[in-house]
Order: sequence, then C-alpha cells, then structure tokens
Amino acid sequence: MTELESLTLPELLARLDDITTPEPVSYIPQTTAWYLLAALLLLILAATLWRCVARYRVNHYRREALAALIEIERQSATNNHSEAQIAALLRRAALSVYPRASVASLHGEAWLVFLDKSYGGKDFSDGPRRVIADAPYLPAHLLSASDRAGLLRVARSWVRRHRTGDGHA
Repeated sequence: MTELESLTLPELLARLDDITTPEPVSYIPQTTAWYLLAALLLLILAATLWRCVARYRVNHYRREALAALIEIERQSATNNHSEAQIAALLRRAALSVYPRASVASLHGEAWLVFLDKSYGGKDFSDGPRRVIADAPYLPAHLLSASDRAGLLRVARSWVRRHRTGDGHA
C-alpha cells in the first residue's frame, strides 16, 4: 500500500497545490507601430475637428442671413418693403464672402447673372424674381404674395447653396 492510499479525501485535497493563474493581458500596445497608429488617428481627429469648427465660423453669415430671411418672411404681410429688404440682404451676404470690388458695383442684369452663376441656377434671371435687381429703387409691393413667397424661397436657396471660388462653402 502506498502512502497516498492510506490518506482520506480531506487529507488528499490538502496536499494539492493551488492553481496558478496567468498574469492578466495588458491592454497597452507593446509595439511602436500601435503608438504611431494612435498618434495618426488623433491627428486625423484633430484636423477633422478643426475643419468643422472653421466651417462653422465661416458660415456664420449664412446663419444670420437665414434668420433675417425668416424675420422678413414673418413681417412680409405688414411690411411694404420686403423685396427691397431681400435684395439688400442678398447684397450683404454676397459682400461677406466675395471680393467687394467684384460684387459692390454689380446692378441690373449683371447682378442677376452673378446670383445665378454663384449658386448654379437660373431662378433670379427668370420670372418675377427679376425684381430683385431693381427692388431697392422701385415702389413697394410690386409682387403678389405667391411671387414674394417664391422670391423668399429662391433667396433662401441662394444663401444655403452659393459657392465661392476661394474655399468658402
């Protein structure tokens, strides 16, 4: 009979060695490539954030112009000069991003062509929206309510969609 055969179960269990657990796996990368990848990802994230903030700042004039258009639309029932206000607002918005020398002197047909060309449409040159070229100089209430609503729609579309050649969206 061997020594182990004479032992009881509790005595046998007492002679067992404890199970050793391995060290936990580290989540920290062990190679330089992972650090370089993390740095690259952080750089890309920072550049994207910078671009978003810059775009937000550059488009500040758009948000102000859209808010002013909403106010003009709200007051258009009682205001006799909404066409002139829309024309002035479009001029101010254009002067915010385009060179003053190329925008300030435009009037009449040249102004309408500029507005159409800068956002890729033909809405200002066609139909009752042509009044935008002469609105500051003509008597109030030239347009019907539906034509004024169309003018507001086109003005809103221009403010949202126009593009400049120097990187402004």
